[in-house]
Amino acid sequence: MPRRQGRSLVEPARGAEYPAQAVRNQVRRGDHGEGRPQDRPNPVVIHGNVGRAVDTGGGDDGCARPEGARRHHGGVPTPPRGRVLIGRRNDFELPADLRASGETPAGLHDVAHVPGFLPRGDADALLAHCLGGLDWREERLQMFGKEVIAPRLTACHGDPGRSYRYSGVTHACAPWTPELRRAACMTGQRLGAVFNFVVANRYRSGADCIGWHADDERGLGPVIASLSLGAARMFRIRRKGGGGGGRSAGLRLAHGDLVVMWGRFQQDFKHALPRAAGVPEERVNLTLRRIES
Repeated sequence: MPRRQGRSLVEPARGAEYPAQAVRNQVRRGDHGEGRPQDRPNPVVIHGNVGRAVDTGGGDDGCARPEGARRHHGGVPTPPRGRVLIGRRNDFELPADLRASGETPAGLHDVAHVPGFLPRGDADALLAHCLGGLDWREERLQMFGKEVIAPRLTACHGDPGRSYRYSGVTHACAPWTPELRRAACMTGQRLGAVFNFVVANRYRSGADCIGWHADDERGLGPVIASLSLGAARMFRIRRKGGGGGGRSAGLRLAHGDLVVMWGRFQQDFKHALPRAAGVPEERVNLTLRRIES
């Protein structure tokens, strides 16, 4: 079944979506604009050939896990011994229900935007936890031989002993919080993947951003899932090497949306979250990954 081709998207209106009051206040009100999913069932399904989903009887992470899977530190399910959910980068196929509800802009491949992936109540609770429960820090990166402070805050969580190196800096992870662990587990179950690391980025206003880059570091697993929480922002994608005449496609990512990247996406494209004038509200992005080494 071919992926749905997304419509052209325009930049959001300045100051759109969220009142200028702190995001914590809007979380209490549940005010995230009209037309967002209302407590829609979010079925737990394992896609692939690992086995059926098994109800764990309401464990501490609230997640089902594949039959035969083991629990380890943090409660995140791992595949049965000698078996994997997804191996090589070309093994992944977006589940049919997410293909039907998602979109891929014309000219792109191995990427999908799924609006309203998280029910509004779940997204509200996860945003409140991230704003108040994570140890946010300034990120110091090596750029063109100089150390620079990234225009955003970052927190890394995951399985014990995992680390992720990019832009000349190695990021060790703090332990999973129950809320992050549950989000990683539930998202992985919907996709048929297992995630053991999350990079959380906090964009304090439209002045915070991330430039053009690809998540193509060695040791990353075949699928990256990105959850958006809070203020809507424009996510830009362009082909590497000047292909496409330097033009970029845009996805307007709103509260509770998911972006999935797999296959050759990181090899063929770069992506960015540019500055957005007139957006005083905060956005949190949870980028779920599997660190293989």
